[in-house]
Amino acid sequence: MIGYLKDRLFGRPEVIVDFIFDDGLFFISIKNIGSTSAYRISISFDHPLEGVGGTKSVSDLALFSGIEFLPPGKEIRTFLDASASYFSRCQPTMVTVTVRSRNDRG
Repeated sequence: MIGYLKDRLFGRPEVIVDFIFDDGLFFISIKNIGSTSAYRISISFDHPLEGVGGTKSVSDLALFSGIEFLPPGKEIRTFLDASASYFSRCQPTMVTVTVRSRNDRG
């Protein structure tokens, strides 16, 4: 209960991962929608995500295991694949994402 009250009083980071469809292309977005900065962010996927026409293991990019700092309201976006290419290779359409991060208090 005390942790919850501290988060409400002092704010906290809230890092989300979103899949964006834009003009036939898929992107993965990492955004801090919280009110304070997030530190040491790591992201894992329950399925490997093969993108860029099947030539790249996008879910294994260093980006997802090593974001040191993400201020509130900031977003990092990376290309996943063209939608036609992604679906033609029967890539996952349901993905569970786990996000870990720290705030300025650890």
